[in-house]
Amino acid sequence: MGLYLYVCNFLYRLQSDNGLVYAPADKANVFADSLESSFQPNQEIIDIDHETLVNENVQEALTQVPTARPLTTKKKEVIKIIRKLKTRKSPGPDGTENIVLKHLPDETILILVNIINAIFKLF
Repeated sequence: MGLYLYVCNFLYRLQSDNGLVYAPADKANVFADSLESSFQPNQEIIDIDHETLVNENVQEALTQVPTARPLTTKKKEVIKIIRKLKTRKSPGPDGTENIVLKHLPDETILILVNIINAIFKLF
């Protein structure tokens, strides 16, 4: 093994439950195991009273007739807000930087407006 490969393997190692791994296939297995342990289905709900209360509240909310006109937004309003965003701020949890939002095409902004209005209809 050449010095370059030795250095690369040394620098790009992963810690597993069984120690350090260097080979790409072993690293892939460690990564897969980590994802599998992180993304497990939620445990079954065992608090039946809480589940019943939640279901009743959801059903009540779904059967209520809206009393006011739902809140909506327009494309012009969304564009105005996007223009005011500061580009030198760090991205939010989704990783989308403000500069990306400022360069969205009109069709995508319209889709965003429709998504926002659909969310407003839920309330």
